[in-house]
Amino acid sequence: MNSPKLLIYGYGDPTLSYGKITHELCARLEHWLRNSTWNDGKIEQNHHFHLEDIETICSYDIVIFVCGAKGEYFHYICSEVVPAHTLPISMEEIRPGEVLHLCSKFYSCCPKAFQVLIKDPVFPVPELEPQTTSLEQIFDFFKHLLWVVRDNWKPGNRSVFANF
Repeated sequence: MNSPKLLIYGYGDPTLSYGKITHELCARLEHWLRNSTWNDGKIEQNHHFHLEDIETICSYDIVIFVCGAKGEYFHYICSEVVPAHTLPISMEEIRPGEVLHLCSKFYSCCPKAFQVLIKDPVFPVPELEPQTTSLEQIFDFFKHLLWVVRDNWKPGNRSVFANF
């Protein structure tokens, strides 16, 4: 079975205490993808989106955007991303839906996309690493998510996650 071309795009500032979990998760996922049977998966990380990222994103079947944010307690939210109806004002403030809008506008393509927003408490000490249990929970969720994608993906199928 062919796997879809997968891009996991982590964005945010890894120097911020709550942003470290995104960086750590992407590092673990990169190692896991290399050692799995996933044929065509890649991890990208940036502080924010760049214009050249739009062309890259268009070359994938499925894109999962990952972002860490400040939260009262650890939790994560997975949601489908649809193209926005507006253009971004600044590339530093662009959201995944606006990225998909630009993909559609400039490249006439739009990969299936999801965003995983990871909320993690802000620690008082910047050097403090994210809670190990939090990282393990999101890592396990991602592995499950990726197997669902691979096992249910067919070219042109836009409803891979309809029942997820």
